[in-house]
Amino acid sequence: MANKDSLYFLHNNQYIKLANIESPTFIGTPTVPTPMRASSKNITNVEFVKAYIESKLYNLGYHIISAVDYELELYPNKEYMINVCGVIDIPEDTTTNITLGYVAITNNSNTVIAKTGSVSSTYTSTGGIKQSATLIVRTPMNGIVRGYLNYGGTKGKINATYMCAVEVDRDEQCNIYLNQKEHETMYLTANGKTISDAEFMLSKNSVYKINVVCDIGYKNGIVTPSTSGVINGNTTFNIGDATYSPCNVIISQSANQTIYVNTENVDHITNFIGRYNTPFTVRVVPVSDTYIAGTPSISSGNFTGNITITATPAEVIYRTLTITQKAHQTITLTRLDTGEKSTTNIRVPHNTSMLAEIKAESGYKKGTLNVNRNFNATTNMTITATDAQPI
Repeated sequence: MANKDSLYFLHNNQYIKLANIESPTFIGTPTVPTPMRASSKNITNVEFVKAYIESKLYNLGYHIISAVDYELELYPNKEYMINVCGVIDIPEDTTTNITLGYVAITNNSNTVIAKTGSVSSTYTSTGGIKQSATLIVRTPMNGIVRGYLNYGGTKGKINATYMCAVEVDRDEQCNIYLNQKEHETMYLTANGKTISDAEFMLSKNSVYKINVVCDIGYKNGIVTPSTSGVINGNTTFNIGDATYSPCNVIISQSANQTIYVNTENVDHITNFIGRYNTPFTVRVVPVSDTYIAGTPSISSGNFTGNITITATPAEVIYRTLTITQKAHQTITLTRLDTGEKSTTNIRVPHNTSMLAEIKAESGYKKGTLNVNRNFNATTNMTITATDAQPI
């Protein structure tokens, strides 16, 4: 059974419609031979397009990253020429005017990091719109980027996409000047190196950060154009004059503990002058394990003015010694530091040296203590002895 537009064949007693002879519609994953050459009337496939573009770019000496999908991985501090081509998927019954937007490259967070301007005019569509565009992007970040063909401000799915990123093999060097001033030094960190030279070279698009270190007691000026960013060309970094702004740090020590203020990898236990805006940390250490250190008035921060650092008093750790007496004998505990004696419960500072003695009544033999005669009170303890025995 056939007509001029359709062809059927009989399979298992069912007529199966084949693709139309005129304007055929294929299903599944149809393939066509890859032509060696193609004129405007040849049927081409993705393999041919990929080989064609890469051959052209290879002759220019470029490094090519390509994908049939619309996702590529780019590397930092490289310049790319990115080409995205495909068809925006628009329902066939769409009759409204469609304004095509831009081709965009986005990062993993779906944020646009580069895009073209509007790449085409207003269309009235009854199906998919073929579109392609090329843009230049230099990226300072790692990660996956995605290409989109936009229409009407909405991302359109790209069908039969071919995406190619061409890495421009060059390292453009920029002249960098650090206009240093008295009492302050600018340090520029980029590409794993920290530099304070007045003049040097840096690769274009390097991600940089500037840190300023001042003499003791000085506050640095403002860095221009900025303390962090990306090098886009020859750049001079200036800094305002440093102003004398000493930060007097007073450490108020208290008994049985020591306050340490650490700044620039140095511990201070007495008053000193801190460098403006320098970070610091505070810790309190007891003089011995008999005490629990107090809490500092501030644990960390940056010096921005005069400051007094204190701590709550150290607390003594006490141990309770419970004496369990037995008949016909008496246990006596003596503090060796004070001579205080007790035959009942006693509370003493942690690690106090103690003497334990036992004396039996006349006619009895004393029992055996459960502690050494000399011991240190390091935990709460119960002191007792075995029963006294008649002689």
